[in-house]
Amino acid sequence: MYYNTTNEKNIELERARDSAKKQDSRVFAVFAAHGDAAMLNPWTVKEVMDTDAPITSIRRSINTLTREGRLVKTTIKVMGPYGRPCFCWRLNNDIKATA
Repeated sequence: MYYNTTNEKNIELERARDSAKKQDSRVFAVFAAHGDAAMLNPWTVKEVMDTDAPITSIRRSINTLTREGRLVKTTIKVMGPYGRPCFCWRLNNDIKATA
């Protein structure tokens, strides 16, 4: 899902939506590659993806995938890079994991 906070229109809006969908697929692929039991936080996903995308974009994808039921937010927290706790997510094992 792309949140059109900059009021893009026409082709620019379509490109932004396509880019968000591609990022969602890449983020999901990271979870799928780590397996059913893996619990990952946004910072770990960003590191594995080796991307310059802002952490807010990674979080957006994780939240989109959670709303779609493909990921599940856990109660597990790990320390993030700025000394703040960060929640972990995992694949939703109740559905078939497809990208």
